Amino acid sequence: MPLIFDGRETDSITISPEDRGLLYGDGLFESIIITKEDQLEAAIPYHIRRLQHGSNLLKFEHPEGLPKETAVLTQYLHDVASFLCPDAQVVRLRLSVWRKPGGLYSPFTNATHSLITGTDYQPIPHKAAYTGIATTVRLSNQPIAACKTVSALAYVLAAQERAQNNWDEILIRNAESNLAEAGSANLFFIDHDGQIIGTPANNGAIAGVMQAMVIEHMRQAGKPVLFKNVRALRQQDFMGAFVTNVSGIKSLTNIDGYKFADSTEADAIIQTLRDKLCPYQQV
Repeated sequence: MPLIFDGRETDSITISPEDRGLLYGDGLFESIIITKEDQLEAAIPYHIRRLQHGSNLLKFEHPEGLPKETAVLTQYLHDVASFLCPDAQVVRLRLSVWRKPGGLYSPFTNATHSLITGTDYQPIPHKAAYTGIATTVRLSNQPIAACKTVSALAYVLAAQERAQNNWDEILIRNAESNLAEAGSANLFFIDHDGQIIGTPANNGAIAGVMQAMVIEHMRQAGKPVLFKNVRALRQQDFMGAFVTNVSGIKSLTNIDGYKFADSTEADAIIQTLRDKLCPYQQV
């Protein structure tokens, strides 16, 4: 399988037994959807900002071989997607950045490796028939929580619980028992006035790219997202819910036995967002 390691094309890499990503999870990653027909990829600047934020927190140096300027990096990622998956019209890239070997918890260097891999994009379902709530894990509000780190054990535990219960989706609470996010996606509700409700920042959830795009789209539409904590679900509060990540937008129809009534209004709101922000999900 072709790879891009530290800016160079290769078929394989060798990981040192002192690799800090392996030993300490001392790294970050971004999953990026590249549509080859769209050379002005709207999501990429959001990915770059999140990666830069995490890199600043971890004091990473910029990886060698990766362009620094956003427009140049955007075009570079398109070129890489065409190289890694030449026959796919929509590609899912994974860009990983991690610290080079040296030191124990206290690193000897801030220099980094980078690795880009690519696979064909697989559309996610438009709906989840049943969504459970995790009992095996809670999210904590730490500065790094908003970043996509290569240490993702909380989400591994949640995914195992979802699979064991044969749920279509899973939601995770934070330490304050508020519903924070899904197993690999951000969470939104729609109240009976058609207002989109988002989970507040700094609640333990990853700062999602599609989440940010929904928030910005609604702001520009003059209907900004309202943020508040949701701990319990009551019939009078919401007419719909959905989750978002770079793969698309998925509506939730039943959360832990709380069934949303059929709502053409909620369905229309969600479909409008899907059409605008992730049309590749229709593939």
